[in-house]
Amino acid sequence: MNILDGNTVRKVCSGQVITSPYSVVKELVENSIDAGATLIDIRLEEYGLKLIEVRDNGIGIPTQERDAVAKPHCTSKLKRFADISGLMTYGYRGEALSAISAVADVQMTTRTNENRTALTYKIDKDGHTTEVGGSAYGVGTIFIVSGLFKDIPVRRQYYQGRRMKEDFTKMQWYLKGLCLANPGTRVTLRHNKALTWQHCRSPTLKASLSSVFPGVSGQMVHFTRCLKAHNVTVEAMLTDDVKSPREQPFYIVNRRVVLFKPLAKVIKQLYLSGYPSGKETRVLE
Repeated sequence: MNILDGNTVRKVCSGQVITSPYSVVKELVENSIDAGATLIDIRLEEYGLKLIEVRDNGIGIPTQERDAVAKPHCTSKLKRFADISGLMTYGYRGEALSAISAVADVQMTTRTNENRTALTYKIDKDGHTTEVGGSAYGVGTIFIVSGLFKDIPVRRQYYQGRRMKEDFTKMQWYLKGLCLANPGTRVTLRHNKALTWQHCRSPTLKASLSSVFPGVSGQMVHFTRCLKAHNVTVEAMLTDDVKSPREQPFYIVNRRVVLFKPLAKVIKQLYLSGYPSGKETRVLE
């Protein structure tokens, strides 16, 4: 029986959290939105296995927090468990950067309004940050993740070929939903230097739909229902192309994209039963 060293334990545990390039992009982009970013640029090489770069114009990471930014369970979102009920952010556990740094090489460049210049740091496998130089970057943060799963060859081999493309498709689907939940955020996705997808900043959900699905939003009907007894507001954009949907529907709860199959099944059944007889509002009742 062998007692695993701390680095091995971190690789095993974080491998259960960071399971793919999609996982890395999801965590970094959500961090950007939590930082108030309105511009997010994502660049991938070899579907993210070679390199993932996420740039934003958020508030940046304060100097006093940088040493702990990738330490496990260090978070600025919570002080006590009771705070969780009032959270409005995507992240709160303080695990994402720790998990990413355990399975890849991570470099961080960040600047706040209080800093004269941006600084670049390397993050090691244990979550320690080391300053390596200055940068001309403006206010915001850049994360560069390279060599994903290079020390976990089985995981890296698993994502060769078809699975890389499937993961990339899943990534695009999630980014579309995230943009619908945050219409005021501009997002670009590049793969091997080619622009793959982008979302323009939009003032409304309908305008955001035009950016995500060009030519489709004009065919949609907008519904809003306020369930006062439950303090819940339901908003929906329903297309008349329900018989042959080209995209998987998006379900967003408190600005989070969720995939809850029982709910999706009920909504689809209700929608189909009311289409096209003018009873589409049953979906929201």
